[in-house]
Amino acid sequence: MHRLIALLLLPLLACEEEGLDPDSYNWEVTITGVEDLCNPDDPQGYQESMTYSLFFDGSITDIKVGDKSFASGIMSGCTLEYDSAVVGERRGPEEEYWIKWQLTGEATLRQGGGSCDIEEGFDWVGEETFEIVESTDPDIEVGCTYTMALEGTYVGQGS
Repeated sequence: MHRLIALLLLPLLACEEEGLDPDSYNWEVTITGVEDLCNPDDPQGYQESMTYSLFFDGSITDIKVGDKSFASGIMSGCTLEYDSAVVGERRGPEEEYWIKWQLTGEATLRQGGGSCDIEEGFDWVGEETFEIVESTDPDIEVGCTYTMALEGTYVGQGS
């Protein structure tokens, strides 16, 4: 799991950068792999931390890591439901395989304060699932999923 999850998240990690957009609302989140249905015989641990920057236009929400948008969704009360575009990438030792995946997520979040019912000590608690939607890699089946738990704290508006 670690290898595939690292590859799936690589575009997000590569765009992390110093300084935050002044219009963004930001959470430092820790992403932990909790279920790997693509490699059930060889699951591996995964954990990574990054800053999720949210931009609101009413209830419509854009989520960025660094300066790259990776998902969009709808904020309703304290709940954010979001998904990414379908992303394709080459795989294998000689990039001979092709996979496409999509991320879907749901989180309960708050911007400081205590107005949302959320686990003590966190301002973001949620889950993300990567689903393989196309694959020519014989080791990765279409429809298999990787599920991640997310926990984070609000770090404020951009700086």
